[in-house]
Amino acid sequence: MCEENYIFDFIQEKFIQKQPSNKNCLRAFIDFNGNEICTLAAIDDFNIAPEIINCEKYQPQCLSCIRSPQFLIKCIVCKIGYTASIINGGCYLTLQQNKNSQITIEGDYSLQDAWIQRIQAFIMKLTKQLFLSSYPYIRPDRIIQY
Repeated sequence: MCEENYIFDFIQEKFIQKQPSNKNCLRAFIDFNGNEICTLAAIDDFNIAPEIINCEKYQPQCLSCIRSPQFLIKCIVCKIGYTASIINGGCYLTLQQNKNSQITIEGDYSLQDAWIQRIQAFIMKLTKQLFLSSYPYIRPDRIIQY
């Protein structure tokens, strides 16, 4: 994922300093054809991007959620003190919160794979066929904090 005010350009193969053209888009990339593709919308509109912010109407305690190709809405980022569940797509109270972490997502601790949840919208838009709705080696008893 890019830092704020940067977009990855697949043609130039680098990050460029640019805000998305669509005022309702918070995160985007430029595909191999030069099209700007939005992956995170600032408003409640999954037609702009597969991921939106302010998702509490869909999932309590959810800051950012994604709508899968199967039209399931899953939380990607929960409020501080809550963990994003890859099992049911919701948020639950984190039992042992690391005071330095701001985002807590279920994942396999040995693989450190929770980051996969954060890039699902990008993967969906980039490939249009591939969607990581579940990871075969996930152990929900393992929590990864960032």
